[in-house]
Amino acid sequence: MPTASALQIPPPANWQDFEQLCCELWKRVWTDPEAQMHGRGGQAQQGVDVFGRPHPERYWAGVQCKGKDNYAAKVLTENEVRGEVAKAEHFIPALSQFTIATTGPKDAAIERLARTLTTERQKDGKFSVTVNAWEDILLLLNNHDDLVERYCSVQTSAARLAQLLAPRFDEIHERISATLHTPVTQPSPSILGIRQKFDDGTTLGREMQFQYDGFLAVARSLCLAYPQMTISELPWPNNILLLEFADGISLRVHVLARFQANASDVDMMARFIQQTKSGGVLTQELVVFVTSDSCFCHLRDYFQRFPRYGSPVAIATLNPNTTIKEWLYLP
Repeated sequence: MPTASALQIPPPANWQDFEQLCCELWKRVWTDPEAQMHGRGGQAQQGVDVFGRPHPERYWAGVQCKGKDNYAAKVLTENEVRGEVAKAEHFIPALSQFTIATTGPKDAAIERLARTLTTERQKDGKFSVTVNAWEDILLLLNNHDDLVERYCSVQTSAARLAQLLAPRFDEIHERISATLHTPVTQPSPSILGIRQKFDDGTTLGREMQFQYDGFLAVARSLCLAYPQMTISELPWPNNILLLEFADGISLRVHVLARFQANASDVDMMARFIQQTKSGGVLTQELVVFVTSDSCFCHLRDYFQRFPRYGSPVAIATLNPNTTIKEWLYLP
């Protein structure tokens, strides 16, 4: 699948959208969902349009957004760079990192100036300076097709696929909700044999059994939701289900089951999925987190405020009969 940086994607049509794009993008670059626009139009902004705190360092960083002459091929000037740096000196609290994001093309002289300013300033304990041209910004947008769709008036193949699969996920949600209380037969002998390997008198044994029960419950629910599809699995405990639909679209379902799941588990798995998901146009990822009732609300609140790296996510809890008790889909 072509990446954003490989396509001739134009910048947003107006400077307000460019600022919004930079705000949403740097929230993800910094892993800081609380990053925000600085002030409002007409207020003094000290050379900073977007500010936030990069994780995990948590120092303050700022971005200045510079649209160039309706996005014509015109680079920043040295005076512009120095002027924005001087204004950013007055931002409170003091910045440790300052980026100028521009819709203009890359320019070696300006990049050299940024490196020189950084070297000189860091000797005095002042913030570093980086210039990101539009080509650099496209590289940062590689894993964020939703932002390209929203602000650049370009539809990527991944976004088209997400639109195609969205009704499927909604239907899965509805069908699972309708089958939560469906009677379930006793586990097969092979399942009982695997369970006998777990020593449920130990914390590790109980956790392993919960992981297997979570995997089994998700597989069972998906089978009920789509009886006509083909479903297979990688050898347990890989915890990956492979779903094949009649029209050739495939779905990889990653099941993470943690009785005491926390934000670290969620962040780790979401990053893993984003880094390893297939580049095929007809492949989509779904991550399902199965956890205890007490952790369910924590994960729900976490995902409502944290970027989800472009992978659809669902969280669920279990019934004693190894079926899904509660399911919440977070697209």
